[in-house]
Amino acid sequence: MNLEGLSKIELEGKKKSLALIQMGVGGLGTVAGWVYANQTGGRFLRYVGFGFMGGAILGMTTYFITSQKSNKIDVEIDKRNVAYWKATMAEKGIKV
Repeated sequence: MNLEGLSKIELEGKKKSLALIQMGVGGLGTVAGWVYANQTGGRFLRYVGFGFMGGAILGMTTYFITSQKSNKIDVEIDKRNVAYWKATMAEKGIKV
């Protein structure tokens, strides 16, 4: 994943798309929990429990997979912010 050639807006977009994937998979986990509760003959609390656990399990799994990519994007954005900050301070004559 080459991040150096991308603009800051494109990097933010990639980070948001990773978050969207994580939320979508978590939502699918919730629905899968509800389907399981329906097939096993559950009542209200069983739907709540299995829905929560399905969403949490799939959401956390997706988070662990996408967090490395998201962290790399954060590092690249921070590098650019620091470079911009240093250039701004140098223009003002402030040594950093």
